[in-house]
Amino acid sequence: MIDGIPSFSGPNLALAQATVATLGVVIMIGVAFLDRPHRSTLLWSIAFLLAMISSWGVVLAETIDSETVRRVALGLLMGAPGFIWAGFRTLRGAASRWWLAALLSVVSPALLVAAGATEVYSVLFRLIFLLSAVFAFLLLVEWLRLPDRGDTVLYPLVVISVLNAALAAFVAVAGLIFPASSGDDLQFVRSVNQLGFIIYMVCALVSLVGFATRRERVVLPLARSAWEDFVAGCRDRLVRARRRGERSWALLVFRLDDEADVRDAVGVTGFDAVCDSFSRAICDALPADADIAERRPGTVAVLVSRPEPVIRAALRGALGRVGRMENAGGMEIQVSASVGWVAVDPGDIAEGDGDVEALIERAEAAADTATRAGGDRWERVNA
Repeated sequence: MIDGIPSFSGPNLALAQATVATLGVVIMIGVAFLDRPHRSTLLWSIAFLLAMISSWGVVLAETIDSETVRRVALGLLMGAPGFIWAGFRTLRGAASRWWLAALLSVVSPALLVAAGATEVYSVLFRLIFLLSAVFAFLLLVEWLRLPDRGDTVLYPLVVISVLNAALAAFVAVAGLIFPASSGDDLQFVRSVNQLGFIIYMVCALVSLVGFATRRERVVLPLARSAWEDFVAGCRDRLVRARRRGERSWALLVFRLDDEADVRDAVGVTGFDAVCDSFSRAICDALPADADIAERRPGTVAVLVSRPEPVIRAALRGALGRVGRMENAGGMEIQVSASVGWVAVDPGDIAEGDGDVEALIERAEAAADTATRAGGDRWERVNA
């Protein structure tokens, strides 16, 4: 199909890729991570470090003309977008799931080396490339959930992620419709991948370094985030409650209904004001000794110890306060909220962070159920 298209890969292109990747590692670690040490900048630095190792591996393969080394190097690269995605997940307090990216980087080289024949390798390479691009698509999902998604510094990464996902889908479909007939077909796919990778690294570098250094309220130097403090505090309180034999505890997650519509109605700045009013309404309605934290704009988590009738009364009061926020942020629509309520038995809580995170995830799932049921209500589940 593409035999007539000249190849533009080779040692020079591989060396250019390695140079850009090395520069990316130096800037990402030196400017972003060391200045703003955080899980997000650490994971982004790992992505560029992986890209640099892979790129110099390709240079070595070109130098010694080793197909095995080339396949190992290309396989290592496939997990890099996953580490960028994982870094964005940490910004909203979610589990990073970095191991998915690491797994792809470990498994891909083994599969590509074992593929053997050109036809088998071509199909496998396209499928692995598609899996790598899934992380680029998931990154778009994380970007949409960021309070700073309107920041133009992220636009280069967003645009190149869209193009990367589209290219991977096209390459996969083209490979199925027009199977590789020769090594030239595969060489062309590699060439496109190398050029696209250089462009992707430059866009990612500009966006990530700019975002990390400009967002001090998101990436805090030498400090835990407010959400991390909340999770740790919940764990400590539940451990103490377990020792005292207390049982009447609840984990609540409040979420604005129709969040996208509210954001569109009031804009980015107005939405921040709405979220501030939302958090204040919840704080005013709940007991003063409750632990309260904003997981992300429009979502608030609460740990409280009260009998069930008292919690029900507090929830009615909180939802009523949220419903009276018509003028918050200058908005012209009425807002409502849904609540996920998980009854917590401190006796079932271990001393690690994982159980608290699991409770929060269950409460969020319950809030989703309440939203789908019409909103302005709560959904109660047991731990």
